[in-house]
Parts: sequence; C-alpha cells; structure tokens
Amino acid sequence: MVANTFCRVLTTVLAKPELCLDKIEVLDAEQRNAIYEQNRTMVTAIDNCLHHTIHEFCLEFPDHPAVQAWDGCFSYRELDQLSSSLADELINRGVWTDMAIPVLLEKTCWTPVAIVAVLKLGASFVLMDASHPLLRLQGICESINPPLVIASLQTRSKASGLSPHVIEVSDKLFERNKAEYEQLWSRVPVKGSDAGYMVFTSGSTGKPKGVIIEHSCLATSLEDLQSRMHINSSSCALQFSSHAWDILVLEILLALRAGACVCIPSDEEHTGNLAHAANRMMVNWAVLTPTVARLVQPADFTHLETLVLGGESISPTDLATWHDKVRLIKGYGPAECTMASVVSDPLTLSINPRGIGQPKGCVAWIVHRDNHHLLAPLGAIGELVLEGPIVGRGYINDPKASATAFIDPPLWLLSFRKGHTPDRLYKIGDLVRSSLDGTLIYAGRKDNQVKIRGQRVELGEVEIQVSREFPGSHVVVELVKESSSTILVAFILEKEKAHTQRSGHGDLLLPPSIPFLESVSAAVSSLRETMPSYMIPNFFLPLAYLPRAPTGKTERKLLRDHIASLSQAELEAYSTTNNTQRVPSTLLEAQLQEYVASVLHKSSNSVPLDEDLFTVGLDSLKAMALAASACENGLTISVPTIFQQPRLSELAVVLGEEQKLKQDQCPKPQPNPLIASADELCAQWHFAHAVFLALHFLRPLDPTIFRTAFVAAVQKHAILRAAFIPFRDTFIQLSLRDFDVPIKETIVNEDDPSVVTEAICREADKTPVSLGTPSTQLFFILGRASGRLSVVLRLLRAQFDRVTVSCVIEDLRSAIDNAISRPLPILEYADFITSRLAYNTPSVFQVWRELLQGSSMTYLAPPSDNALNIDRSHTELQAMSTRDIPMPDTYGGFTMATVVKAVWALCLSRKTQTQNVVFAQVVRNRHLAIPGIERTAGPCLNCAPVRVPLRPSWTAKDLLQFVQRQQIQTMASDTADWDEVVVKSTSWPSGTDHGPAVHYLSAPVGSEYLFAGDIPCHFQLYDFKMTQTHPLVLCLPFHSEEDKTVTILRIVLTSAVFGLEVADQLLSLFIDMITQLTNHPDMLVSKLLD
Repeated sequence: MVANTFCRVLTTVLAKPELCLDKIEVLDAEQRNAIYEQNRTMVTAIDNCLHHTIHEFCLEFPDHPAVQAWDGCFSYRELDQLSSSLADELINRGVWTDMAIPVLLEKTCWTPVAIVAVLKLGASFVLMDASHPLLRLQGICESINPPLVIASLQTRSKASGLSPHVIEVSDKLFERNKAEYEQLWSRVPVKGSDAGYMVFTSGSTGKPKGVIIEHSCLATSLEDLQSRMHINSSSCALQFSSHAWDILVLEILLALRAGACVCIPSDEEHTGNLAHAANRMMVNWAVLTPTVARLVQPADFTHLETLVLGGESISPTDLATWHDKVRLIKGYGPAECTMASVVSDPLTLSINPRGIGQPKGCVAWIVHRDNHHLLAPLGAIGELVLEGPIVGRGYINDPKASATAFIDPPLWLLSFRKGHTPDRLYKIGDLVRSSLDGTLIYAGRKDNQVKIRGQRVELGEVEIQVSREFPGSHVVVELVKESSSTILVAFILEKEKAHTQRSGHGDLLLPPSIPFLESVSAAVSSLRETMPSYMIPNFFLPLAYLPRAPTGKTERKLLRDHIASLSQAELEAYSTTNNTQRVPSTLLEAQLQEYVASVLHKSSNSVPLDEDLFTVGLDSLKAMALAASACENGLTISVPTIFQQPRLSELAVVLGEEQKLKQDQCPKPQPNPLIASADELCAQWHFAHAVFLALHFLRPLDPTIFRTAFVAAVQKHAILRAAFIPFRDTFIQLSLRDFDVPIKETIVNEDDPSVVTEAICREADKTPVSLGTPSTQLFFILGRASGRLSVVLRLLRAQFDRVTVSCVIEDLRSAIDNAISRPLPILEYADFITSRLAYNTPSVFQVWRELLQGSSMTYLAPPSDNALNIDRSHTELQAMSTRDIPMPDTYGGFTMATVVKAVWALCLSRKTQTQNVVFAQVVRNRHLAIPGIERTAGPCLNCAPVRVPLRPSWTAKDLLQFVQRQQIQTMASDTADWDEVVVKSTSWPSGTDHGPAVHYLSAPVGSEYLFAGDIPCHFQLYDFKMTQTHPLVLCLPFHSEEDKTVTILRIVLTSAVFGLEVADQLLSLFIDMITQLTNHPDMLVSKLLD
C-alpha cells in the first residue's frame, strides 16, 4: 500500500509540478473504499426529547432516588413534580421555546431541577459558574439576551448584574399542591430540533463562543453513552465538574437518563474533602480529569466502580494507578459534539495511553491537516472530522466561525453517501490517526488551542485580554511544561522595544525591572475582573526581542524551549512577589508556607507570606491539594477559605482564630450518653461481656517495649480509659485523665504461648468487671524457653469496633517501630457521640416514619420466648454455624451488602411465610462528615431497620434494586438509635427488640502484621459470650490462604433461640438464596419463595 501511494504521488508531482502539496490526492480507489467501509453506516438520530425519557422513568420508579445533595434529596417523583412546577413558573414569566436561560447556581440539589425544567419548555439552559468574573458572565448574557436568570439565595446578587429579572429556586417556590405539578408542562410542544442547551468555551477572538446543542443531539448522544460508560439505575453518579463545563451536563443528564442517583457534594466538599463526600453518598460512578484523579487514590473511595477520565491526556501512571481498582474508561470530545463523542472500552495496562477510543453517536473521518477536501491515508496522521446527529447546530451569533468549523460536506463525502444527505460535520482541530482495530490515537493540535485543567483555552483569547493591559505591546502566550505540571506564560514585547530579529542575539528575556513588575501586578488584578483564574498567566516575562522564523511567524517553540531551560530560581525572579520577602513570624505561617511550597514544587523561602498566592501559581486544583496536605497534617482548611484569604499571612490569622475558638468552645470533660448499642451492652449484659484481643508474636519481643507502646496508645485514645457508671435508667461513660492499665504477666512452659492463650482468657472472663473503673486490662503470656510473647487486651464490647482494633494495632506498631508519622487528626469518641446526636433531626425520624408505616418486626421466634430474657452475661454462644463460599459475582452495580440484605429478606419470608419483612442491619456511622472520624477509637456501630415488601412479580434484579435504593434513601438517617426510631417513627410497642439482624463487614480486621525487626504477628479475637439473642448473620470477605487472588465469603450465623441443627439449616437456606439471586437475575421472587 505504501509503494502504491508513493507511485501515485510521484506520478502526480511529475505531471503537475506547479500543484500545491495540500492539493495532491494520495489515495487510490482501494484505499478510498477501505476508508468508506469503516464509516459507511450512518448513525440514526433519535428525534426525541430527553425529558420525556426521564418522565417515563419517574412514572415507573417514582420512589427511586434521583438527587442526593448536601442540601437536599429528591426522588424521581419529586424531581418530576418540582421541575414541572418551575417550568410553569418560567412560562408565567414569559419564557418559551428557543429562548436561552442562564442557570447561575452553586453546588446544590436545585441544579438538576432547573435543567430538567428548562428542557421541558423547549428552551435551552446555559450553565454558568458563579465563581467566574461578573464581566465575563455579562459578556455571555449579552450574546444570548436572556429574559431572566435562574439563581439561588447565594447567587442572586451576582445574577442581578446579569438581568433585571431573576427567579430564585428554593423550597418556597414549590409550595403548591404537588398533585397539580404533573399537568403543568404538557402544554409545551418540544421538537428534537429545538435547542437544548448552550455551552460557552474559550474563543480566539477574545470573547467566549457559545455552541448550540439541540434536543435530538442530546438524546442521541446519551442513548449510546449509557451503555458505553456503564451507568445504570443502580449507579450513584458524582457531580464534580464546574458549572461552566459541559461535563456537568453529562454527569447530571446521563445519570437521570439511566435512572441513576445524582450525588452533589457541597462546594467545600467538592474541593476540600471529595473522597469523604463520595463515600458518604456511596458514589460508584464518576467523571474526573486526570489532574483531579491524581489528587486522590483508589483506596480513598469505598464504593467507586467506574471512573471515566476525560478532558486531558492520560499517562501510564494514571493507568497503573486505576486500571485494576475500577472500571477505567477514557472519554473524549469537543463541546460542539455533545459532550463525549469518542469513548474507549475499559482500559488495561497494555493499551496505548494516547488512544482515545472509538466514535459513538457519529462516524470519524481523518482528513489532510491543511485541506479537509482530501482524506488522509489509512494510518496517517490528519485532522479529525466528526459526522453525525450529535454535532451541534453551530456557534451563536457567529456565522463566520460556524462556517469554518461546521463545514459543508466535501465532494468525497457526497460521493460516499450518494443519494443520502450527510449529517452535520465538525472539524475538531485535533490531529489523530487510526489504529488497526479502529481506535483513534491522539497526536496533538493543529492550532493554538490548549487544555488547562481539562478545560480548553484558546491562547488567542488570552493574548487579546493581556494585550489590553499592555497597550501597544506585542503579546505571545504559551503553555509550558514544567516538571509535573504546566504553566501559562505571557511574553511581553513592550512597545518601546518592539524591534524584532529573525535570529536572537543576546538574552531573549530582559531582566525584571520594578516598573515592569508593577505593571504586571496591576494587569493581574484587572484580568481577574474579566477572566477565570485558570486563564490568567502564571508568569509575565519581558522580551528583549521577538524571535521570528524566516516565514515571519513567531517562533513559539523557541519561546517554550527557553522557558523550559530556566531554573526555578531564574523563573521566580520574574514573580511580582519576589521583593523584600520576610520570614514567617509564627509557627502556623511556617507550616502553611511549607505546605504551599510542596504543592507548587517550590522552595519554602520562595513562597511569599504577604502576597496573593494565585499570582505565584496557585489555582483551584492546587488549592484542593493544599487543603488535603494540610488536613493530613492535622490542619483543617477549606478551599473557599483559601480563595477568600489568598495571602498566607491572612490565612494564618484566620486559621489561628478558628483554632482558638475551637479550643475555647471545647467542652470540659463531662459524662456522655451512650448510643443505644453500647447502652444495651451495659444494661443487659451487666458489663460482663468482655472480649479478648490477642497479638501472637512469632519471634521474641521484649514485654517492656510493648508496655511503653501501649501506655502511649491509652493516652491517645480516651475510650481505652473509659469507665461506665449507672445513672437513672441508663449508663454514662467517663474517661479518666490518667489510668494505669493493670498488667498480668504469666510465664508458660510452652514455646508457643498462643496454645494456652484461650484457656487463660476463659479463666479471666470469669472475673466480673467492677463499675466505675475502666475494664481495660493487659495480659502478657511469655514462653519460658522461646521468649515468644502473646499479648492479650481485654475490652468491653461497648468500647470498640473493627476500626478501633485496626487503629490501636497501627499505633502500637508505630510506637514499637519508633516510627515518626504525621500527626493525623482523630476524633475522640465522646465528641463523636455529641456530633452524632446532632444529626438526629426531625427529618431523620420522618424518613423512618415513611418507611415503616404499617409494618411490624419479623421474628423467627416469638419475642415472648424465655430465650429473649436469657442473662447473656453468663451464657456461652449457644449456636454458631459457619460456612465459606467463593465470593459470588454481582451485577448491575449492586454491592455485596445489598445482596446479603436481599437474601436475608428472602430467608425470613420463607421461614415466616410473610411477604412484608422487617429486620435490622448493623451499620457503621463512620460515613458522617466529621473530621477525624475514620480514626476514632470506639464503637461507631448502630442498628437500622430494613423493610422489604416482597412482590411475587419482582425479578431478582428488581429486588436488589429496591434494597439498594432503600439503602441510599436511608443512609443519611442511620444515626438514629433503634429505641428512638421505635418510639418516634412507628406504632410498635415500646421496647420492641430489633429481632433477626444482618451485618456485612466489608473489611475485617487483618490477621497478619509485621512489627519492628521483621517480627511477624498474628491477631486473634476470643469472644465467649453471645452478641445477639436473635439470629445474626455476619458476612465477611477475605482472601483465600491457598490463592490470594481468590476472595472467599465467610458466613457466620449465631443464635440463642435455636440449636445448632436449626442454625445449620438456616445457613444452608441463606447460601442457596445467594446462589439463586446472583446467578439468575431474571428469576421471579415468587419462584425464590417456593
């Protein structure tokens, strides 16, 4: 093929030597036919409206969660009703089809409502970022002439500067009878050709340019994206993107089209604690830029299953970090082609990182980079042109730019399509080539457009804006690679030095003068009024001359290479903050300076204390990294605070005042009420339910070293110094300031002291715990000859959970290793109790009231049985049945915890012949948005109700969807104590026991540890008392000893009601139901219950 192409080109050149190179046809008929065969199938447009699809889902699954935000949650029924109400209000204010409506909101639950409302009108929404300068937003509004702006209480002031007419979305707007809402929007006829939304991107003329995307484009794009991006009704989709980017449209509308739940963190969480917010909302699907993804780690996300990376090129490091932790997908596409027009299959380490995937909703043509009337040969690099129904209508009020980019069909395409009219075409400007399997490989840009933090920027727009600050000067702006990041640099050839040279002689840059630095400082201040922060250059450099190529064009590469060759110190000399810097005057200033230096990859002394950090390279993403770095070192900073106080000196003052206020407000040590689970342990078990946690060291260890380490752990964690005292009808917990832990040493003849540990623990368990003193006790069991040590820690069940054990073991390891670790913030258990109580607002009990109305507890044995009155303080485990099975495969985004609850519901229904079952699940309250909670030592467990009204017509998949939706809907309310839920949210008798329970333990305590000196250690728990009167199913995954790549699910069933035989039967039924539910998603519930 190469030889044929060479002969064809040579023949043409010899025959027509005067022909321009970009006019030479290099393809023969065979190659043209091969290209045509790849793209012969045109994509069929979906002439439908997305809001119709969403409405149909609302009717079929009205109670499915649609929006879960920091400031409110909506079901699909509520989303449909509220958006219809807002649509009606917009009609009353004169909004109609084809009008453009700006939506100026912060991160809020009202954004999806506003978007769907505008779609229902056939109008087009224009999302705006409230953090952008007012002048830039005003420029956008001038181009669309909106009748009004949709805003919130927080953004209303800025919205008033955009239009005299503002509609504020809030609860007050929707006080009408909800039954009326569904009929409000049906009177508006909306066509697929109507504009659906507009998105504004950087424009080379100096102003943002807006592209119009029609309803049909949106419907066609999302139809294909739903399957390609692996999102469905079980997904919880993170809304992370800025409101100025079209990725937000993808995050919200793709999720709603799939019936998923849109999860919206607050602005503070979005930039300061993203992983924590995602875990709290059980996010399992997200879109991030690679830059943002590098700020977090896969281990930070508990539930994440699918991650779509877009907006920037991915690196081999990105692949290595994420490919085996999540389903990793690459998304690519310009805003002009409806969000994502090229999508990859799930990525593996073997793929080319520059591969962007295959086209979706369109076909991809590769043309000559300088002449789109010629196709590029197969495998050659050329400009990407997309054809299809996802291509937008064009640029608003800019026919010239539209004609340049949205091109008419070339002759080669007309010949391919013959009697068919080609779809719209868009020239992207990106250079690509096609691999043998059809994957497009990115090869760069053909113009001066660049990507900054995933957002495309026309360098020409920045140059025009900067030129206005330096009248008469010649300005060149370039994006320069600098170590691990990129910087935007403005080169200024001032008008009095505007002589040019074809080749440089002498220094390219002038030394930094005070007048120039002063003019730069003024320019930056002015640019902030007109441009987003990511478009403002990081450095302004004075040129001695402007290097030009023989063609007369600016030698941009020479400029980039020159900057890349400068040292950090040489570059910093041009910073406007480089004058008369002082040293930190407080410890907090010094700490902050160090953190900023780390984020900016600078030396600490180059970070100014009294100048704006955003002039030395800080941006919103680096501010997120700064907040995360400070948090890891025990200092809480929100990104909004950094923006509000951009000078380190001012930031240190604010943080110092906050720290002092927290210290002043810190309550004196006082008794704390126990959560219900701990209260029950105290009241019913008479403090006799002690548990023994053993560490068996497999090589000798000096007991004195361990004693010192444990004393430090006791001082760190107040729960280890806790005493429980009866008070009226309950108990209170007191933590002593000082407590000498009792230590009992035993020397045994056995070389391996672990063989006698259980017997020693059983004997110690016979000694009752005294009220008013901490129950914490330490046992040293030492092998006489071997020197091997087993250490046993006795605690009450009311003192710990799995995380507590892990925290204490890690503290012991660090102390024994004499490790110097960062002082991670922790939350004392007493503070957790207080914070947790604050979550139990009336709305929490309303959630349970709506869920449990008309229900009753499901018992496998009558609650009046004598078994329920057993004195558990003196009762051994009556029945415990255990089985290990291979970890079942789940589908449709369902978690194993969902499967376990659904299976338990089926088991209870089978055994009780009741189709409406209610039982308890053990939950962790460590998802609360409380700093340091993940390192709190103490039992952060609770029991929450689960109600499953089994319907015979359901399939297994329907059942799983119901259970998982209920989990999402009630998760924010699982802080309520069981007894309070019974009293405030049900008509059940007071004191109703929670009956059969289930607990899925996603990450059990590790069993193997390595201490200082490479001493291996084995952890073991000894528990001799019942933890539950009613049957309790405990499910915990772990890796097989034989093959660490194989995951085993261990299922343990304990009960005081039944004997071992019945427990075995119940466990067998449980395992059988797991198999049926996970292997047969279409099986009817009626058959499962037979």
